[in-house]
Amino acid sequence: MPRRTALISTTAVDTVAASTTPPQAPPFTAALLLDVRGVAAFCSLSPATIWRLCQRGAFPAPLHIGRAARWRRSDVEAWVAALSAGGDHAGAA
Repeated sequence: MPRRTALISTTAVDTVAASTTPPQAPPFTAALLLDVRGVAAFCSLSPATIWRLCQRGAFPAPLHIGRAARWRRSDVEAWVAALSAGGDHAGAA
């Protein structure tokens, strides 16, 4: 006996897909706080170098939230801007 297959109208599926709106993105797409891996990636340095610079006082100190260490993105961006503007490069070596 031949097998019956159900056919779905592609126009009905396309109409439903077109009528739904995509989910809205959150208002802040960039994280305000970064972990050490995020800071390291942002600065193109290793996490160990970030910690070393913090110990020397050559990098912004992290905020401690419980056991987690997080940096304000604005502090890291200001540090990079200071380096770009001819700030102290000796701390980054």
